[in-house]
Amino acid sequence: MDTAPAAPSRTEWIDLNLIDLPQDARFHAPQDIESLAHDMRDNGQIQEIVVTPASPPTPLPEGGRPGEASRYVVVAGVGRTLAARKLNWERIRCLIKVGLSEFDRLHITFSENEERENASPIYQAKLLEKMKIAQNLKNQGELAEKVGKSQAVLSQYLSLLDLEPQVQEIIDASILTLRQLLEIKRLPNADLQLQAVKECTETNLSGKALKARVDKLVEKPSSGLRPSARRLADRPVQPSSSGRGEGEGEPDPLAVSWSRLPSDLLAATSISYTKPNQWNFSIQVPAHGPRAALAKTLMALIKVLAAGEEKVTSS
Repeated sequence: MDTAPAAPSRTEWIDLNLIDLPQDARFHAPQDIESLAHDMRDNGQIQEIVVTPASPPTPLPEGGRPGEASRYVVVAGVGRTLAARKLNWERIRCLIKVGLSEFDRLHITFSENEERENASPIYQAKLLEKMKIAQNLKNQGELAEKVGKSQAVLSQYLSLLDLEPQVQEIIDASILTLRQLLEIKRLPNADLQLQAVKECTETNLSGKALKARVDKLVEKPSSGLRPSARRLADRPVQPSSSGRGEGEGEPDPLAVSWSRLPSDLLAATSISYTKPNQWNFSIQVPAHGPRAALAKTLMALIKVLAAGEEKVTSS
């Protein structure tokens, strides 16, 4: 395993008002911070947080030591920092690491989160992707060697980034395991995936029960769509203008994408799949401001197509 060189470090107590949270800090639920604050109030700070001098570095004061700075950024220990603020502590014990590369910072954060039961697999996947970019690594094999994880595990994490952004956002705020998310990812569209996420969080669905539930949903992929979207999915192909009716009776292969249109736009838009690789659109716009309304609808259509998994080959 190729490990990052150890950065110079030392332990010190630092004023909390000199410590900033990273912009990409993972979400911590208020109840988790409350519980952690209660534990720290009763037992004190058992483990240091890891910080690094803020970038760009500030000039050293006369006689100052390397790594001294006017401000510091948390590398590991965002939850402890938030809990200490909640307790109105003035200082917190820190392990200061100097000279961390971007890859080193991300690696430390990823490694600490791996020890946390409530760390989001989506957040971890994003960290891995950032590490790959930061180190200019060519493939998952190189990343696995640098991180010290098997390529199979990294592949599972990174596959979660194929989920649609709105699904990732909901999952990121939920406490679901990697195994649960890999099951949910088997579902064919965002509606069903979000339905499964809701069931997992509300009923603690997991293991064999989750697999059985996903298997059942996969058998009926259109059952999770809104009624208007199911009508699109079930709508047969209309005969072409030449009367040949190519592909008559086939469902619209992009019905799932159309289902993701906002409800008001879906209600004002008629989409018919007339023959393979050909769609007809009828869009109703108000008399006042038709250009803006039409542009809004067209942009929404482009957005759902770009985000969808379906691929259309133009004839």
